[in-house]
Amino acid sequence: MKYAVLLVVVVSVLAGLFGCGGSGGSGGGGTGGGTGLAPVPGQYLEFAGITRPGNLDPLQLVPGDRVRLVVANYDPAGVRSELPATFECSADPSQVTVGTDGTLRVLTGTPGVFRVTGRYTLVGAARVVRSDAQVPAGSATVLTGRVVGQSTGTGIVYSQVILFSASGEVVAGARAFADGTFRVQVPANATKISVRAETIPVPLYFRSIRYLGEIYTMDDPGCAVPLPVLNLGRENALPGTIQVPLQADGPPPPPTGCIP
Repeated sequence: MKYAVLLVVVVSVLAGLFGCGGSGGSGGGGTGGGTGLAPVPGQYLEFAGITRPGNLDPLQLVPGDRVRLVVANYDPAGVRSELPATFECSADPSQVTVGTDGTLRVLTGTPGVFRVTGRYTLVGAARVVRSDAQVPAGSATVLTGRVVGQSTGTGIVYSQVILFSASGEVVAGARAFADGTFRVQVPANATKISVRAETIPVPLYFRSIRYLGEIYTMDDPGCAVPLPVLNLGRENALPGTIQVPLQADGPPPPPTGCIP
């Protein structure tokens, strides 16, 4: 990721509606970063709600949602600008579509996790930014928490938590917004929580987790943080914060939380 204000070369825009592979996008400026705090400088895929106004959590989409997909650039001062881009996604086109104007539409309530990709050009180089997206199965059991820098306590805006089942399948997730806070619906088969490594900006951070004194790896169901006992049908707070070590503090110790 670039840590400076970057010039943009406009990418070509394809025509037509291609189910969940489409194109579109252009924009001006504005503000973003969840509820007002900007992420680490770089480029991010944002889901600007149309039917539900606001900067939406892409892992908490609902049937009937119309969302304007945006590749947003944040400079070191936190100033946001939108980059021309094309978009595609991996969902079944009978369930989710992306049109030429960059609008994503959720057609059905069929639950599942899919990937959305934004392609753009920056200073003459083709680049890609991706995000998981999801229509959750819906659960009254909710878990809240924070993803922060280990030695600073600074929230890692736009980091993503993922929940695993006992078999290692990703069954839910959420994006962290202001101050690194997240709120995720917990399905009955979720047993562990981790962080999607690609959402942790390097070289600022290591892609490792410290939680309640143990070290875990990211994206690995075999070395993920066990979920606490939850009050079913209610909102629960994760007992500790998910801490991500800074590279300036030196390499983290080897994982300990996945040792039997």
